[in-house]
Amino acid sequence: MEKQNYKPCARSYPRRKKFATPSLLKKSAKAAHPSHLQGFTVFIGQKSLTGVKKVVGNRAYVEVSKGNEQQNYDYSIKDGDYEEFGSRDRKRGKHRDIEEFKKAVEGGERDIKRLRLHHSEVCAKYPRFVNEFIRDIIPEPQIKAHPLYPWQQQLYAVLKGPADDRTIHFIVDTKGNKGKSWFAKYYCSQYPDKTHILRPTKHADMAYALPYELKVIFIDCTRKQVEYMPYTFMEELKHGLVFNSKYESCVKKYTNLHVVVLMNQFPDMEALSEDRYNIIEL
Repeated sequence: MEKQNYKPCARSYPRRKKFATPSLLKKSAKAAHPSHLQGFTVFIGQKSLTGVKKVVGNRAYVEVSKGNEQQNYDYSIKDGDYEEFGSRDRKRGKHRDIEEFKKAVEGGERDIKRLRLHHSEVCAKYPRFVNEFIRDIIPEPQIKAHPLYPWQQQLYAVLKGPADDRTIHFIVDTKGNKGKSWFAKYYCSQYPDKTHILRPTKHADMAYALPYELKVIFIDCTRKQVEYMPYTFMEELKHGLVFNSKYESCVKKYTNLHVVVLMNQFPDMEALSEDRYNIIEL
């Protein structure tokens, strides 16, 4: 807002209770307007421009501020000759910055370069939150549905029922192209909050990727990954205790998960107790 040829009493209006903090006024450096005030303020509640002028006076030029509160504050104090009324609520500013970032991502902005440009402070201070929020918002790819094969119907029925604390289901397709990976993605799309798909990798990475709430876990193994099969990890899943050592260490606890392993070769029969194996050959 700007006010030209102001009277000294005009500098007192930010003290009124209708303003929230902060309120800032600064003298203009323009020689043509030696009696010129410019600044910004934050109101307690929403106001129209007419409502604002009732407070600051009809002679003032008023517009909605651009940028966030911190940016307007920095602009208002940059020349040094200013007065500030009230105290700044820094926590509110941080919260507002995060909300603006979230709105941008929810509105379709996914490019990390543009997000860093327009939401620099949030991206610099909370990089992990930024990446996880973007990942959470990205919609899941649509899985094309088709009638289930008999083995898929049987497995679907098993997974809908209760799981025991021992059995691991191994789906073995030595020739390939029988719909193993498709079924895992299809089932996950039907029950996204309780189902997860992993590829065999390091124990720490797999444990970290596990959601905290889970009923069904698919381990989709390619031909070349057979030698790295995470048998110990599978047993931890069935025991219901998975130690996550990555970043913030914790133990993830589950109750009787369905564990389904999708393979192109038969599993190592010496790696687990005999009663663990339920092998379905396609």
